[in-house]
Amino acid sequence: MKRLFPILLVVMALTAAVLACSAGGPPTVTKVEMCEDVVDNSECVNPTTTISSSQDPLHALVSISNFTAENQLQAKWYAVDAVDAAGTPYTDEEITVTDHTPGEGSGTIDFTLEYGDIWPTGSYKVEIYLDGTLTQTAEFEIVP
Repeated sequence: MKRLFPILLVVMALTAAVLACSAGGPPTVTKVEMCEDVVDNSECVNPTTTISSSQDPLHALVSISNFTAENQLQAKWYAVDAVDAAGTPYTDEEITVTDHTPGEGSGTIDFTLEYGDIWPTGSYKVEIYLDGTLTQTAEFEIVP
């Protein structure tokens, strides 16, 4: 029994070490916020789901955790149901796709979309993909 106790302690210590190393969990997209602006790539200024058509660029601040160097993020921006000043409709139209490799750890990524003019008004969304799998969607409206 005296020999078994030290072995049991070693097994328990190794088990605790393995659990501590894996406690971070899988890579995760924890939140997506539409923001009027982003400070230092980490702070959402005036989170909103209603954006002025004169706002340029648009900001989608994505919070991530437990990423490895191999993980990939992708933002797909869509005009869901919008109309420009000339009356041209945009329905379920993909605007652009942005890829990003954040590196290891946790933090935030500021995905931006520039238009350079007055945005068509209506409903939009940005879909966030982690390693090719849709994980979060932020829906928002652009108003005059």
